[in-house]
Amino acid sequence: MRNSTTSKSNLNVFIRVSESQISTKRKSTITVSVVLGIVGALTLALGISSILIWRRHQLRSMDWRADFPYSFLTIFSYKELKTASRNLRSKLGRGGFGSVFKGSLPDGTLVTVKKMEGSRQNEKQFRAEISSLGNIQHVNLVRLRGFCAEGSRRLLVYD
Repeated sequence: MRNSTTSKSNLNVFIRVSESQISTKRKSTITVSVVLGIVGALTLALGISSILIWRRHQLRSMDWRADFPYSFLTIFSYKELKTASRNLRSKLGRGGFGSVFKGSLPDGTLVTVKKMEGSRQNEKQFRAEISSLGNIQHVNLVRLRGFCAEGSRRLLVYD
């Protein structure tokens, strides 16, 4: 083949070679790019999921002591109420929103512990119930003494 710079015609030559003779460098670059893209997407999805799960946990275990305005109500821990009611064994009855158990506080005061059950009871409703029951004092109603809000556990303590 002769290449002449004085020639005005361009000459294209196509050479046929087998695939095994082509460099695999280009293929490996594409493979690495695809793998890195998939790993990056999975890492991003895992990170977002972790943040959402952490945020959900934070909302469920809100610090009631910090933003609860009713200082006359006692905030009990679940462990305290479990001990007071003997592991929630002395069941007195069951209502629409949960079961009621007999209990005794460390100072000897007899109380009833109402364990809220069911998916109907969300955070806003629970807070509304505490604030309304905490403010009501009537001769025909038992007094709300306190509550427990640990994780998904919701308990009310009455005299």
